[in-house]
Parts: sequence; structure tokens; C-alpha cells
Amino acid sequence: MQRVAPPWSPEASIRQRVVPVVAALVIVAALVYGLMSFTFAGRVQCTGALFGSQPAPETPAGAIIGSPERACADTGGRRRVNAIVVIGAALAIGLGGAFLPSDDQVEPKS
Repeated sequence: MQRVAPPWSPEASIRQRVVPVVAALVIVAALVYGLMSFTFAGRVQCTGALFGSQPAPETPAGAIIGSPERACADTGGRRRVNAIVVIGAALAIGLGGAFLPSDDQVEPKS
């Protein structure tokens, strides 16, 4: 059975060191995306998706936008789902890149 060097060991390949760092940066970016406030339909200021996506108090309801509470909640929910999918993909890629053997660690069969 072959032994795969962990990413923190000196025998680890460049890929095993870089891919987890890039995945961690992508996870941080997805969390920031979920925390940032956003504007819905160019008029409604909403709080961050991870904070509940509430509209600003002075936001009027209108015929075009409808209920600002519902619009912020729907858009915030989509932003949360996007962030969760990106975080899941980054975790899978980061762990795969860190713990799969590289070409120089695979021993050829005799």
C-alpha cells in the first residue's frame, strides 16, 4: 500500500500545499459574500444573507418590488445557497488536492 505524504510534511508536493490554501481563500470569499449587504432591484438595501436579509427601515413597498421583506429574504436565501455550494466544492477540492497522491509519490507497478 502506498503512503501519501500529508500536506504539512516536507515530502508534500507543491499541489498538496497550494490547493488547500486556495480552497481556504475561496471559503473565506464565500463567507464574505454571505455577510455583505446587498441591493435588490437597484432600490432596496438589504442586510447580509447570513444576518437574515432584512430591508432597510426607510424602504417603501411598491408595485414593482412588492414586499421588500420578502424580496430581501428570497434574494438572501439564494445568496446563502450559493455560498454553501461554493464552500462545499472548495472543501472537496481542497481535501482532494491535499491528500491525493501526486505523480512523484506513486510508485510504478513492476
